[in-house]
Amino acid sequence: MQDSYLKFANTGFGARLTALLGLPPPLVLARYQPGQPTVAGPILLGAGGTPQLLAPLAASFRSMGAQTLAHAGLPQWLGIANDAGLVSGRWGVAD
Repeated sequence: MQDSYLKFANTGFGARLTALLGLPPPLVLARYQPGQPTVAGPILLGAGGTPQLLAPLAASFRSMGAQTLAHAGLPQWLGIANDAGLVSGRWGVAD
């Protein structure tokens, strides 16, 4: 699919006109291409109470080949991630 506004705003006339109208310059968004990772960068996890979907999440993240970082308030994630064969770590740790 082509983005007509993106093409127009990147022409000389279009750039001047969009600037005069106060419109922001359009950004080219990264699109998924077959063979690329589903998620670029680690997935940050956090939860409250007694989360019950951690095992299915771990299986999904494993199938995507994703790396995860769990908040310090989610200590049970590391065991679940290890069981699923995920690369995981912590974030939000003061020390």
